[in-house]
Amino acid sequence: VSMALTLRDDGLVNAITVVDISEGVMRLYRIETGERRYWAAWLLRDFISGYESDGMIECRVVSHDRTSVFRQAKENTARHGLTAVAMARQAALLILSVNGYEIPPYAVGNDYYRQALELRIPRGSAAEIYMAMGGIDKRRFSQYKDLLNLSDEALEYADRHSLDEGVLRHLLKLSPDDQLEMMRQIVQFNLSGKQVEAIIEQGFQVSEDQ
Repeated sequence: VSMALTLRDDGLVNAITVVDISEGVMRLYRIETGERRYWAAWLLRDFISGYESDGMIECRVVSHDRTSVFRQAKENTARHGLTAVAMARQAALLILSVNGYEIPPYAVGNDYYRQALELRIPRGSAAEIYMAMGGIDKRRFSQYKDLLNLSDEALEYADRHSLDEGVLRHLLKLSPDDQLEMMRQIVQFNLSGKQVEAIIEQGFQVSEDQ
């Protein structure tokens, strides 16, 4: 919504990039960079009163053989707003890319990203990957990637509430049910990473009267 209002007031500064994945006469494009700008344009059309828009947004077409998850990562990390879970998925895409995995032209689930947990970064690729993630170091990169070990429900909840990696890392010690319950308490009581760590060390468990 914030981006939609920015587009309304200032217009689109940078065009989004899309990959041509057309099949026969069917014209199909997959967004490479700018998905949030794309959806912001739709919000302008459908929900922002007093603004006339057809939902169209300027885009630059990138050929399939020149698409790059590194360009996507650099743009994403250069902008504010990515959640810890989004950073984890971005880290996974980079690892999958340097290991020769193709990015499917359709929505994927968390299991697709989790494939990266079993892969190593090939020699010579680490520096480029860390730079694409905003210049973070190996330890920080691993902390983001490890979040993919959370359950699907926990990842969805954490992403929806924009929970920080410093809070989420402690939940990896819990069972899937406990992860979700702990997250609810984090949101309800605005718990810090240190508070969450202390609660877990004291033996946090889900119970009927908790």
